[in-house]
Amino acid sequence: MTAGKKDNPGETGVKGAIEILKAADATKPGADQRRLAFTKLYKHLSREERTALCSDVATNLKERFDGERRLESVVHLVACAIATERDWDAATILLKVTIDRTTDAEFLRELSLILLEMVDSELTDRHGRIPLAQTILVLLTELGLQLAARVGDLGFDVRETGRVVEYITTNLLARSNINNMAIRIALVHYLTRCPQGSQASMQLNRVISRFGQSLLDDMLKAFFEDKRKANASFFFLVEHLNAFFMSSPALAEMSHNVLKHFMLKHPDEFPPFLASYSEFISKDVVTLSNATRHIALLQRAAVEVNQRDLAASIGRILVRHLAVFRDASHDLMREQTESALAIVTGQGKLSRNPLLEDFLRDARHLIEPAATENQSAKVVSLARRRGREAAIKFAKVGEKPSPLEQMLLLAV
Repeated sequence: MTAGKKDNPGETGVKGAIEILKAADATKPGADQRRLAFTKLYKHLSREERTALCSDVATNLKERFDGERRLESVVHLVACAIATERDWDAATILLKVTIDRTTDAEFLRELSLILLEMVDSELTDRHGRIPLAQTILVLLTELGLQLAARVGDLGFDVRETGRVVEYITTNLLARSNINNMAIRIALVHYLTRCPQGSQASMQLNRVISRFGQSLLDDMLKAFFEDKRKANASFFFLVEHLNAFFMSSPALAEMSHNVLKHFMLKHPDEFPPFLASYSEFISKDVVTLSNATRHIALLQRAAVEVNQRDLAASIGRILVRHLAVFRDASHDLMREQTESALAIVTGQGKLSRNPLLEDFLRDARHLIEPAATENQSAKVVSLARRRGREAAIKFAKVGEKPSPLEQMLLLAV
C-alpha cells in the first residue's frame, strides 16, 4: 500500500460482503458466523453501497441458478441483513434489479419457492432471534407485486410471468388458515394491490371471511392500547379498511360492528382516530362514499346509546368529511349529504333528537347554504362559539411506515 493511502472502508465492506456471498453454502459449517459477519458489514454500508451490493446479489442468484446451485444460503444472508436493518429500500431495489436482469420465469419461480420454504421453516422455529419470516414474507409479496406490474412489458412473456404471479398468489392463499399475524397482514397487503380483477376480489373476500374480524380487532386494539404499534396500525387501517367495507354485505357489516365496538369502548379516543382516518384515506369517490356511510352509521349508533359528546364529535367529523365532496361537484356533495342525513336520522325517525341538532343544521347548510345565511346574528354568533369550543381533534400520527417496517411492528 502506498504510504499515506488508506483503504476505503465502504469499498472494503462491499468487497467483504460479496466474498461472503460467493462462498456461502448452507451445507458448510459456520452459517451463523457468516450471517453475523455479513450483517455487520452490511450495517456500515451507505445507501449507494447497498444498492451496488444488491446488484451483485442479483447476479449471484442467477449464476447459482444457472449452475444448478441452491439459492437458500444467499437469500438467507441478505434477508437477515435486511431484517436487522429494516431496510425497505434495499429490499425493493434487490427485487427490481433481479427482475430487470432476467426474463427467466423458471428462475423467478425457483426464487419464489425458496422464499416460501424459508417462511414455513422460520414460522415453525420458535428460537429465531430476528424477525426473519416476516421480512421474507414482505420480500415474497413485493416480488409478486413487482412481477404483476411487469406482465406485458417488453421482454416479459405474459403467460409465463403470469404463472409465477399465480404461483405466489396460490401459495400465499394456501397458508391463509395458519393462525399467524404476519401471514394475515401479508395476504391483505398483497391481495388489495395485486391487479387480478374480479378474481382478486373473490380471493380477498375469502380471506376476510376467514380471519377479517380477528385481524381488524387486533389492528384497532393495537391503535388504542399499544403506543408502540399505534402508528403502524393506523396506516394499515387507512390503506385496507375500505377493502373490508367493499367486501360482501355480510363482511362489511361484520367490519362495521368491530369498528362500532371500539367506538363504544373508547368513546374519548375514537373521534380523533376517525377524524384522522377521514383525513388520510384516498380521496377517490368510492372510498369517500364508503366512509360516508360508515361514519353516518357510527353517529347514529352513538345517538341511539345516548352518548352526547361522542355523537357531537362524530357529527362534526361527518360534516367535514362531506364537505370534501365539493371538490368533485356540488351535486355529489348534496347526494352524499342527503344519504348521510337519511342514515343518521333513520329515515327521519330521529330527526327531532336533540343530540342531532347541531349536525342537522350544519349538514343542511352544505345543501342549502343560502337558507341558513338568514339566521339572526345571535344564532350565528352562538354557532361560531360552539365551533371554537368544539373543534375537531385529530389523533397524533407519525410518518407512514414502509411495508417492511409496518410488518415488523405489527406482526412481531
